[in-house]
Amino acid sequence: MLLFESGAFPNRDVGELALDTQETEMLVATAADESGGRFSPDGRFFVFNSNETGGFGVYAREVASGSTFPVSTSSRGGAIARWSRDGGEIYYFSTAGRDGLLVAEVDVETLRASEPVVISDIRRRFGTNFAVDDDGQRFLVTTGVSDADTGDATPPTDRINVILNWFEELKRLVPTGR
Repeated sequence: MLLFESGAFPNRDVGELALDTQETEMLVATAADESGGRFSPDGRFFVFNSNETGGFGVYAREVASGSTFPVSTSSRGGAIARWSRDGGEIYYFSTAGRDGLLVAEVDVETLRASEPVVISDIRRRFGTNFAVDDDGQRFLVTTGVSDADTGDATPPTDRINVILNWFEELKRLVPTGR
């Protein structure tokens, strides 16, 4: 199965595509904007963003039953959610502006999420994306370059640093004696 978005803002919906049969099914299709679907590690649930209550929030939904529960709080909002490897936590960015990256523990049996906890003050910007390492202790986050990074007064821009031959660089920096 593959999750996909259909439509355009402000009326996107989340569906799934069966890769073997090419059949599609809309999983969340309302008058609100739903996007950013991600399956849980076991494939029983998915998280998505929705502005059904006015502001964007993060929700988890069971694929089979359609039972849905909020992960983010209305005061902080949420977007760009990712599951932990074991499916017990959901990481996401606050849309309130004052909080950064948050985590909520989820109990998929009772369809509840804990009060989210801020784990980083990194701010979400348009186009931000991130990945969670398997242990849930490290994150790869796309960010913009600021004046502090460049030492110049030009407006911030996006950049990507590509490191070629990084195994050789690692061997040079951390010799193993072999």
